[in-house]
Amino acid sequence: MIRLLSVEDDPDLQRLLALALAGADFEAHFAFTGPEGFEAAVALRPDVILCDLMLPGYGGQELIRKLKEEPGTRDIPVVVVTAYYDAATLVEAEIRKLGVIEYVRKPVRCGELLKLVRKIAAAT
Repeated sequence: MIRLLSVEDDPDLQRLLALALAGADFEAHFAFTGPEGFEAAVALRPDVILCDLMLPGYGGQELIRKLKEEPGTRDIPVVVVTAYYDAATLVEAEIRKLGVIEYVRKPVRCGELLKLVRKIAAAT
């Protein structure tokens, strides 16, 4: 079973992801802010983290930075899932330097996203 943490402030997208995960081989956990995502990641040590960039509290880039500084979470693969289109190439290059595995732009096809998560989890 793959333990997944989704850090996303859009409740509709979280519900859609929860529906896609229902009955699949995932143990899904959800956080809605940067600070909640950090606390959940430290407590749960998920196999993969899905992270939006635009989050309340502090944004996804700060969350990723904090996760990579924390010994217990630094090796957890992070997939950025965001609608961030302004200067997308610059943002993508910046977050990849932080150790992000994949960068996926919204709107997301849940089936493709889950396939990507399975592939990443199998590689770690």
